[in-house]
Amino acid sequence: MFVEYKGMTGMLKITILALVLTATGKLRNAADAKAPPAPGCANETTAQNKFQLFWREHKKVWTVNSTVIFYNCEWEEANITESGLASITHFYTYNIETGRAAITHIDAYNMIKFNWTFHKSDMMLSKREDGVIKRRLVYQNKTCAVFWDEITRRDAKSKSKPFKKGRLYRLVVDDSSETEVSDECKKRYDKARGHLQSYMIYRQECKNNSTKSSQ
Repeated sequence: MFVEYKGMTGMLKITILALVLTATGKLRNAADAKAPPAPGCANETTAQNKFQLFWREHKKVWTVNSTVIFYNCEWEEANITESGLASITHFYTYNIETGRAAITHIDAYNMIKFNWTFHKSDMMLSKREDGVIKRRLVYQNKTCAVFWDEITRRDAKSKSKPFKKGRLYRLVVDDSSETEVSDECKKRYDKARGHLQSYMIYRQECKNNSTKSSQ
């Protein structure tokens, strides 16, 4: 674009042209910056959540060790959904003899259903009536995994702020691994739980009882 006035010199023409070209370039750069990247571009986020990848390879896992001892013979089954993950945690509770720590026999079978949404790259969230559970995958390989749960509880009758309970750690193995745990998985679990007490959750009769509960 040229703008010419009578009496202007050729130098003025060149100056106006330079200003017009500079403004055009700035507008073009601004438009390019605002435009979304095309699919497949290098800066597009394509990484998947680690739990999503984990549950594509595993359908059923057993809890071998945990920092929680409210139950025994815990196993989890899950399916990936359009919105996240649908899982069922199965577990047995035990009768304990009065005044003694010895477990006598399996008392009752229970199950809890969870609906999870994937969060960031290595977490899931499950909203419950009494709060939210955040689960993070600390370590995994083909046969085992280590993760923690952090529960934020809310009292519907109270106006006080929600409060967090301590993290609960678990070491789980795939159903096909016969509960054999690799040394690396044990190390990662011990490092993650730190000073927290660890309990043996899996027992020899667990798989037999899980078969009975599914019948």
